[in-house]
Amino acid sequence: MSETYLTYPAKLSLSQEQKCFLDDYAVLFGEVCRQYYAALKSGRCKSRKDYHVFTGQRLPYRVMRGVEQHLKGQIKSQETNRKNCIAQDENKLDTLKGDIAKLAKKVVGQKRSGQDHSKTSQSLFQKRRRFKRLSARIERMRSDKDSHICFGGRKLFKARHDASTKDGLVDWTTEWLDKRHSEIKLVGSHDEVLGNSNCQMKTAGDDFAVSIAVPELLREKYGTRVTVDRLAIRSDRQGYVRNAVLINQYSKKEGGTPISYLLKRKKGQWYIHVTVRLPEKERVSDSELGAIGVDINADHLAISETDGAGNLLNYWTEKLPLRNKTTDQRLAVIGDAVKEVVSIAEAARKPVVIEKLDFKQKKRQLHKENPVYARMLSSLAYEKIKSLIEVNCAKRGLECITINPAYSSQIGAVKYKEKYGLSTHHAAALVIARRGLGFWDRPLRNYYQTKDRVVVSHPAPVRKTGSAMPYYREFFSWKRRLLREIGTGMRFGEAVALTAGTQRRSLAS
Repeated sequence: MSETYLTYPAKLSLSQEQKCFLDDYAVLFGEVCRQYYAALKSGRCKSRKDYHVFTGQRLPYRVMRGVEQHLKGQIKSQETNRKNCIAQDENKLDTLKGDIAKLAKKVVGQKRSGQDHSKTSQSLFQKRRRFKRLSARIERMRSDKDSHICFGGRKLFKARHDASTKDGLVDWTTEWLDKRHSEIKLVGSHDEVLGNSNCQMKTAGDDFAVSIAVPELLREKYGTRVTVDRLAIRSDRQGYVRNAVLINQYSKKEGGTPISYLLKRKKGQWYIHVTVRLPEKERVSDSELGAIGVDINADHLAISETDGAGNLLNYWTEKLPLRNKTTDQRLAVIGDAVKEVVSIAEAARKPVVIEKLDFKQKKRQLHKENPVYARMLSSLAYEKIKSLIEVNCAKRGLECITINPAYSSQIGAVKYKEKYGLSTHHAAALVIARRGLGFWDRPLRNYYQTKDRVVVSHPAPVRKTGSAMPYYREFFSWKRRLLREIGTGMRFGEAVALTAGTQRRSLAS
């Protein structure tokens, strides 16, 4: 079982001297980050150990772990963004190819008929021009695989050219330095005192006290340690933090739980983000009692509950009004919906089954969708919903099962939508719950009626491999043929119902 970590933020109440200490520490931390990155790029060192010797120990060796993780996170984020940009531009290229072919054909037709083709030719020229620019950008991103980190941000760096006056330049410089020196990351370990030798937290009544080790270069001014009292974490969030702190306080030097800290300045105010490991909890869910399937959609969660045999017991919807909301508001809406689902699962002692989706491809093709659907899909935070479900299940000792959702909506519409009177999404949630219990649904074999005759449906082939994909691919090929042969304009669910009725009448006769 993979480890789960929880992060809790809190506002620091600092004196002027403590604020100056954190500001100076952040400057030193930022300088070391940039120097270490330059040393890695130039090949002068290959690890933080080499750099620690090379720079003359500007920061403690254990603090360098935070520097290394900070840089790795930025490099990985940049690499992921580069791949997403390439994929997004490739999708745009495919769309442009089709548009160019259509416009070229239209221009030829207008020329033959003697019509005015100046506007069409201009549109074709612009499309081809954009196609060349996108192709060149994709080639440039593919050839340049090195990371290029701008500490402080490229947008703010380019804003330097807009500072035309002396006062504007002073304001930009202040903002630039504040942005570059705004974080201190201190990574903990289980073999360190109180889980972290560079930043240690202790309980102080209902609040906490944080003691930060001062680097060697700053000790002449600030001493060996700086202690911040009266650190208040919200009462509904401090449970796991208090448990980790107490475990470290009453344990020996080794064998405690690691605690990591991120000190971050935002709008002149310092905040601390405390990260603790979630202790393993005894599992209370039992798949023999059933499961709760969750179908994640752009504006709601569709939930279906089953018993141990996969039969539907209940279904409901949790709304997700995410449009025109801020990031914090969306997080609050998602958190409330997820807590409601997990609370019901805990009361029923059933595992939660979710689907493993990838909305990246869909979000890259938003330019092809209608504006309403594009806005809904753009605001969907699937990874956040998935992570919140997993964390809440881990907190309550529930199993969270992730399954392949291949054809779940289509199978649900065919087998369960008409049978139970469900919506398409609730039917899909039922298929997801059943699949989490190990039940793989097969399509129905039926007779169906056309305008003038009764025809036997095309049976789906028996699976010949371990994968279900070829099986369902053939099934939906059969579905398209069935709809073409019916030719009455009825919906597929109505056709299946009619087919089932025809089959019963044929068997009765």
